Amino acid sequence: MIISLFLAKILGPFHLSHHLIHNFLKSGALDALSILNDAPFELAEPLYYKHASTFLARAPAVAGESFLNRYSQGLSPLRLLPSILYYEQARAERTRVRKAVKSSQSHGSYSAGAEESKTSQDANVGGSKTFSDGFEHRIGEDMSKSLSFVDNSSVSTKYLEGVIKQGCRSSAVYSCLISLYAKLEDEEPLLEFLTAQVDATSTVTDAVKKARLSSEQLRASASNDLQSPLDTSCALRTVLSTGRHFRSAIKLYMGFGMRQQAVELALKVDPTLARELAQDSVELEERKRLWLMIAKNAASDSSIRGGKDVVSRVVSVLKDCGPDVLSIEDVLPFL
Repeated sequence: MIISLFLAKILGPFHLSHHLIHNFLKSGALDALSILNDAPFELAEPLYYKHASTFLARAPAVAGESFLNRYSQGLSPLRLLPSILYYEQARAERTRVRKAVKSSQSHGSYSAGAEESKTSQDANVGGSKTFSDGFEHRIGEDMSKSLSFVDNSSVSTKYLEGVIKQGCRSSAVYSCLISLYAKLEDEEPLLEFLTAQVDATSTVTDAVKKARLSSEQLRASASNDLQSPLDTSCALRTVLSTGRHFRSAIKLYMGFGMRQQAVELALKVDPTLARELAQDSVELEERKRLWLMIAKNAASDSSIRGGKDVVSRVVSVLKDCGPDVLSIEDVLPFL
């Protein structure tokens, strides 16, 4: 390896690339990564991008750690994103095929030969592709060999989380991480990430209302919000498209200052949260409007259940919001 690095310094990237290819064929991605990790960064950088898909397919955990270690030296997450997305796409396709096989087996219609052909066809997506950054990425060099593909469900999220912790402010990286979180069954990682990113925006929005800032200050506040790397519009579309993870969608609505939409959604999934959001409103007219929505929903929900506890549920809303917001006359139409 010392000889390889010495020659790499003299002969440049071509010689280093030759040794990488040799190691891919002889010892596998782990040895190739070892050579690349020890090479001077200026020589190694283009080869990381070129072979990222193969590294992820064959040794995802080590590759992710290597990418993260090189971030501080300038390894670009944006130029790695195509390979990361392709790896996740390959993982999703293999999962789909496995489910199809399982379903076929349960119905007694499984054909081993047909599945082997299907897997090979799905995996045979090798070649190269030029992305918008003008750099040609080697994509899926060994995908046609299904046994060489290693499925790691956490490597992409760990890498993206890592570069963000180290200071990455790319909106594309944030959006990619949110899309990966949104695909998980467990909402907690997504909600935790959005809470850290959105809470500051929500605090600014409420502070603006409380202080009644001038138009110049409002514009300055909006400008600061726009500098956030989180594309909240994209994040909201991504979360809503899942048809689940509603608490995360509520968090994003609040980031936009769209408290009414947040309360409307919370009423469908967590009425207690809806009351908390309404209670936090700082404008009396808005609070009244939100609590009327909650009272109407409580009455409607009771009607669906048979109407036995309509009055008690609506009275409960009155107690929660307080006499300064709603009176019995305001909710009579719902009773």
